Amino acid sequence: MARLNATEIQPGIVIWLDQAMLMAAPDVEETFPQRYGTVRPFVCLTADGVRSTWTPLTGTHRDERLPIEHRWRSGGAPAWQTSECYLNDGANTYSGPLASFVQASHAERTRPGGRARVSGDGLQAILNEVQQQHHRRKAG
Repeated sequence: MARLNATEIQPGIVIWLDQAMLMAAPDVEETFPQRYGTVRPFVCLTADGVRSTWTPLTGTHRDERLPIEHRWRSGGAPAWQTSECYLNDGANTYSGPLASFVQASHAERTRPGGRARVSGDGLQAILNEVQQQHHRRKAG
């Protein structure tokens, strides 16, 4: 396992983050608070070199969840390429300083150069769903 480096944070990268750490971080804004957090893959939506915004992914199917198409995925562990994957909830995003996401990446399963990614088309589909769920947010 290799913790994320802040210079790697860019839209489309997929990293295993400790959601409970993000939920507890005072400098991270969660737009749709969850009851509990787990270590799970997150996709970076935006990054400006100082702050970034991420949203969690899941392997659990529900009809309302956006599927993350296999053709949108590259890099990462073999399971990233073959398993079913969905956007957990477009209303749920985490925004904060890069350092908070670096710290929460302690369980990342890949090394730099082999990180999981979502293609531009996939990222746009995710961003569209996040925008459509904006009305459900409790913050942001």
